[in-house]
Amino acid sequence: EDGGGVSADSVGQQDLGWVRVDQRLVRKVNVEFVAKVATQGLSQSCSTVWIVCGDKQTEEEFSRARLPVNAQVCALKDGVPPCTSSDVILAHPPAEINQWAAVSKMGSAAPTVVLNGVFNNGYKSLEMAYYLKPMTFNSRTCGYLIRSYPEDWKVFGADGSKIDCKVKFIQTSDGTRPDLQQVSRLFA
Repeated sequence: EDGGGVSADSVGQQDLGWVRVDQRLVRKVNVEFVAKVATQGLSQSCSTVWIVCGDKQTEEEFSRARLPVNAQVCALKDGVPPCTSSDVILAHPPAEINQWAAVSKMGSAAPTVVLNGVFNNGYKSLEMAYYLKPMTFNSRTCGYLIRSYPEDWKVFGADGSKIDCKVKFIQTSDGTRPDLQQVSRLFA
């Protein structure tokens, strides 16, 4: 607090040292992105688009979002939505390991996509389908690591030129992920 002012926590902000992150703004932008994927990418290709939320605030934000008529919003805590194999489940970013596990179980009911799932940089039973990681060297973007399912992982320079390399993977407690240090060394 500053002289009787309002603390960062009381307005939904998190102080990360040099930058303040407004959690409401992050939630709103994530909801807009999920709504855009549901509307532009899936609304005509499946019966129902199930949007699964991990918290009440996000569920409330979706109630104000523009969604296609075949979209249904539900809470992750309620379990697998009543879907069919012709539906698609979009999971708003899971925040905890138990939420990741719950979302991974939904894949047996319908195709399931986790959007912006950066908590674990992947979860052991979910294959990363689309991934874009800017690679930096000396605080400058020098290239990108990209995955666009079903293609393999690719590395591109900042100028868009493809860099020929085989991306290696490392084992973590939650599964495997690309070896970002190996990719970074390509730009050193």
